[in-house]
Amino acid sequence: MLEYKILIMAVVFGLMTPCAFADRKQITVDIEVVTEPDPSVQLSWDQQPGSATEMQVTVYRRELGVKSGLWYQNIWDGTQVKDFSEMTLFEPIAVLPPSVTHFTDSSVETGKHYEYRVYRPALASKNYTQAATYAAVSIDAPLEDQPGNILLVIDETLVDEMEMELRLLELDLAGDGWGVTRLLTPPQGLGDHRVLHAAIQEACAADPDIKGLYLFGKIPVARSGFSAPDGHNDTAHETDLYYADLQGNWLDILSYSAEGGEASSNIKGDGKFDHTTLPHAVDLMVGRVDMSRLTAVQKSEVELLRDYTHKTHAWRNGDRQVPYRALLNSGHLFQEHSWARTLFGADNVNAASFQPELNSEAYLWAMDFGHYSGSSMEHYGDVNNRALFFLNFGSGKQKWHNVNNPIRMLLAQPDWGLAAGWGARPAWHMHQMAAGWTVGRSHQRTVNNAHNGGEFVPGGNYTHLESQVHINLMGDPTLRMHVAQPPLNPAASRHTDSVTLTWQAPSGSAPEGYHVYRSNRLASGYQRLTESMLAAEVLQYQDQTAPDVGDVYYQIRAVHRNETRSGVYELASRAAYVWLEEGINNYSSPVALPVAEHLANSEVPLPLDIPGAEASGMSVVILQHPENGVIHWQAGHPVYVSNPGFAGTETIVYRLFDGVGLSEAEVVRISVTRL
Repeated sequence: MLEYKILIMAVVFGLMTPCAFADRKQITVDIEVVTEPDPSVQLSWDQQPGSATEMQVTVYRRELGVKSGLWYQNIWDGTQVKDFSEMTLFEPIAVLPPSVTHFTDSSVETGKHYEYRVYRPALASKNYTQAATYAAVSIDAPLEDQPGNILLVIDETLVDEMEMELRLLELDLAGDGWGVTRLLTPPQGLGDHRVLHAAIQEACAADPDIKGLYLFGKIPVARSGFSAPDGHNDTAHETDLYYADLQGNWLDILSYSAEGGEASSNIKGDGKFDHTTLPHAVDLMVGRVDMSRLTAVQKSEVELLRDYTHKTHAWRNGDRQVPYRALLNSGHLFQEHSWARTLFGADNVNAASFQPELNSEAYLWAMDFGHYSGSSMEHYGDVNNRALFFLNFGSGKQKWHNVNNPIRMLLAQPDWGLAAGWGARPAWHMHQMAAGWTVGRSHQRTVNNAHNGGEFVPGGNYTHLESQVHINLMGDPTLRMHVAQPPLNPAASRHTDSVTLTWQAPSGSAPEGYHVYRSNRLASGYQRLTESMLAAEVLQYQDQTAPDVGDVYYQIRAVHRNETRSGVYELASRAAYVWLEEGINNYSSPVALPVAEHLANSEVPLPLDIPGAEASGMSVVILQHPENGVIHWQAGHPVYVSNPGFAGTETIVYRLFDGVGLSEAEVVRISVTRL
């Protein structure tokens, strides 16, 4: 048995700490991270019941990101199944009696990310179930600025109408370090999911560095299995995990039921697969942004997609200031609440329901048993749900292709809702986002839990639903919880034998320095030119190896020291871009000029007169929508319409985009009067 690895002082402190007995379903954990001069991680938890022989708390640790379970084929050692630690590479570092409620890990090393698991067993005599809480921490971890490549799968019917938005999206992805490859597909109803899957496999075989799929628009819907994870009627479930599995053998040889119509039935040879549980761990992260069939929103599908690309740009570019806190409601999501508390701390969580709280108050994360119907205007259409990342439990919501599905309705807000999922069955484990992981990477790890030796166990009350086909992510899978502001006003000039780049420091917190990257392609192939980070006071770079012919694109990224309660790691901003077209020697970013106040009558459409927006190749990117009205789009230009009966002043924040570079933010004010 592992010896107690804890200082006497910590034992005494634990004994002296008054604390109510723990929740019967979860162990509530808090963390305190010290990065210098002597790094350490202190974990604390609520008092556990029982004696030392009945109830011991075990603290596990591993380096964040290790592959485990079937990924390492380490389920069997030749004589018997391996135990939890052998399967998951979580090492037990302390076993403590229930009277102790603190442990300090002083053996952490600077430059690493760690993952902790605090576990307590079941105690049947007091009706306590086994419980575990997970946390990720960073100990001055170094920059990770180029995560791999992303396959952007686009509904081909959107390419012409959304040319500038798709270009902005690609630059946002590339500006976060991703290499972007486009793959066009006919939309749902015209395209075939099996044909698309083969095309994805082919693209990934040609580029093994592809790490994820971003499905944009009405991408063909695959369905599989026959189950009822919400406890209602068995049905086939739509699943994007099919596209993310490059190796599994997906079969269509069973007949479950012909009842329930096209979306719910599943019989042999109908194109719906047999598997309720994934046949193989998914190889890629995957997220979908699909604004079709959302009839409760008074905007078109293209308008909603345009809003989505604009608000993800605003977040990634550091234009949004959202309180670092979480709304945690619904006992169904208790396992998700456990890791969220480690991210935000007890003082930064609120147990209120989505409504009315989110209609006026903003949160980074929100989790609740929200209203079952996305058509409920008082819960979705006519109110704000002011959070960026959502887990929304409730009956039927996992069927995301339904008309006005509540999960997708959360994404159909002009400024809010970047990513959402159906939590609790099984639990989602997204704590790694505290260390800079993307929402898609954490989702992938959740999806693969049953294939990875049960890394995250117990997973709430529904561990038997792990790695099933219904665990889908709605939203851009490359988004992160933490963002940083990029450099301002970049410019480039070509000389006889070099290119000079100049820029200004970000307007917010000062960066540690800058890195510069170059490519001959708009959204991929960027190579870092700066071996060592440029100092914060250095605001120019001389490229002595610039190509003499062809277009050349540059990225300038500010590197910030990102400090949260989960530790410290280096974080690169979204890139500021400049480019030099062949034969052109100078480039400056667009300039957004001051805008005269607009006058509008209530409910009467008002085209916005934005200087420079009519210029060839220029478009408007909305960073903040009006509070009491909506923005519609006519031929790519914004039109304001107030809410019924509103009178007062509206504010809209925007920037200009020339296809590569962006202006600084500018404001439009609209004075609205009633007719």
